[in-house]
Amino acid sequence: MKKIKFLFLIKIFLLISCGLENYVYLEPVERITIHGTNSISAWLPSGQPSEFRSYTVFYRIYISDFSINAIPSDIQRVQINPALASHFNTIDPYTTNDSVSPNAISSVFSNLRYYPLYISKDRINEYHLSLVLDRTANTLDIDFTSSSMGPQMIVNSNTSDINYLFRTGGSFSLHPDRLFFHSSDLIDENNLTGERNTDVERNGNLSGASSLFTYVSMYILASGIDGNYSPIYSRPKHIGIFRLP
Repeated sequence: MKKIKFLFLIKIFLLISCGLENYVYLEPVERITIHGTNSISAWLPSGQPSEFRSYTVFYRIYISDFSINAIPSDIQRVQINPALASHFNTIDPYTTNDSVSPNAISSVFSNLRYYPLYISKDRINEYHLSLVLDRTANTLDIDFTSSSMGPQMIVNSNTSDINYLFRTGGSFSLHPDRLFFHSSDLIDENNLTGERNTDVERNGNLSGASSLFTYVSMYILASGIDGNYSPIYSRPKHIGIFRLP
């Protein structure tokens, strides 16, 4: 009887143990300095676990007829585009919660149609595009001020080593191209479909102004792969809302 009872307890222990997850904590990005709607500086955490692979930036573009140089509150986000304010408020609780599952974070970005940002040192040839910002990256600067070269990313303050920003690709077509420039093709209603420019959010609250603008909202997460080859993420950090040149 004692042997049967012992075996029964062993089975219960194994069942409970199988239900426990091996939780891997990725350090989130905490320190961000935002310079209006033009640029940001970020300090990336050190000491990431071995499961860490890279930092991933998710983005979405919003159409607006409102010109602004700083976005300090929800009022300005509504003025830019009501969807921007709604999406920001949906994601915001996840930026302070370390216990949210990776699947939940991934689903939130997917449901709001936020897409991963790509970078390349080659502004012309797309085959050099990369998602990777590995553990050698300590600081990150993103600048949207150049109307000729377009938005740029500088890693570890190395101004001679510039990365250009590219929109995502593969699941839908991009018009006029993958670069982050404001243009009439980018916001043309004919290009805002399920197959075209899915990364651009319409604005149902336009006033009829002759001038339109586009802004991009971005979040950064540490990402990796756990022992079961499943994706893992840190909690996201909002890194800013930038006006496209």
